[in-house]
Amino acid sequence: MEKDELILLGKIIKIHGHEGNVMIALETQFSEEIDELELVFIKVDGLAVPFFISSLRDLGNNNILVTFDGYESKEKVAEFIGCEIMASITSLEESSPDSLPLFLRGFSLIDSEGNRVGRVNKIASYPMQIMLVIGGKDDREILIPLNTEWVTAIDKKKKIIQMALPDGFNSIN
Repeated sequence: MEKDELILLGKIIKIHGHEGNVMIALETQFSEEIDELELVFIKVDGLAVPFFISSLRDLGNNNILVTFDGYESKEKVAEFIGCEIMASITSLEESSPDSLPLFLRGFSLIDSEGNRVGRVNKIASYPMQIMLVIGGKDDREILIPLNTEWVTAIDKKKKIIQMALPDGFNSIN
């Protein structure tokens, strides 16, 4: 699986108890979707390693308690503290197709004056913010926050997203 096919869900912050439970701090936008996932990836030594979820409990405040299949002791999960948890974009789209803007990949971004800014290459998740990664001129990538107040129109048939970008964004590309 390529790196671009994965999106950051959160980070393992500590071990909880003796049965291999780990506490994960989730990115805010994934607090609803995580309970639908059966498979996640833990980034270990730079590699995304797949793990099946055997149990999951919501602790509130965007924290969850998770046990992974085959890792039911604190000794087995100790090496995962501080590791990122990721999910495949495809599995997130299947579990919650309307709550995440992943369908925008491949759309053309048009500003409020009708000028093409670039193509949405991917959706990136950062703490408290989802970003559109736009392919601009000269193969440069531009990060634009997906602020719903800036979105003026989305045409799924024509694959166009129109946004009223603040001054300065248009001069970046």
